Amino acid sequence: MLEAQGFSQVVCRELALEPGVCDMKEWEDLMSRIDSRKRKVRIALVGKYIKLHGAYLSVAESLYHAGFENGARWRSFGSIRKSSRQ
Repeated sequence: MLEAQGFSQVVCRELALEPGVCDMKEWEDLMSRIDSRKRKVRIALVGKYIKLHGAYLSVAESLYHAGFENGARWRSFGSIRKSSRQ
């Protein structure tokens, strides 16, 4: 959307850079894969310090980004434990 409005041209102009040809093919392919996915994966991250934001930050960021491809979502251990009892 931003590229269609010439955003990269504005950025290049403001940074005094020579604008190149913008190739959005890889981005468009990613968006197409996200839109057409059919399967979802459930991923659980269980740990003693899970509520501390930085304790598993690199793992959490990896799972977050993998979620775009795999449909991952976050659930707390308490909710998993409750649903397994039912």
